[in-house]
Amino acid sequence: MDRPMNFREKLADNSGLGLIEVLVSMIILSVGMMAIAGISLQVGTQNKLSTSQTDQALAAQQVMESLQRVGYAATTNGSDTVSVGNRQYLVTRAVSTPNNRVKLVQLTVTSMNGQASTRVFTGRIYQNRQLPAAPVSP
Repeated sequence: MDRPMNFREKLADNSGLGLIEVLVSMIILSVGMMAIAGISLQVGTQNKLSTSQTDQALAAQQVMESLQRVGYAATTNGSDTVSVGNRQYLVTRAVSTPNNRVKLVQLTVTSMNGQASTRVFTGRIYQNRQLPAAPVSP
């Protein structure tokens, strides 16, 4: 029957890890580290894409708000250069009039810093109408 080893006997024991065990553990560790590095790169890429899409939406919102300020009659086709943060975007307006009360506005936002990303946004501008006068009671 084997008895448990005491501390001095454990220190004197020369049966440590073999070369194969160390090699296998290093391979497992390196595969795990490469997976973590790949995930980090993917997160960085998605973060950059998300920032770009948010900036494009802000550029479209700025143009749409300015169109709403100038009103129905002054809303026409054209293009604007809008700065959001440290990026510039070209916002192209295509206006159609399906009836005499509504103008449909399609905004195409293109990045001007060499990226090939383009997004399209749509909105409506309504013509303000005066309410009829209230009837005067006798």
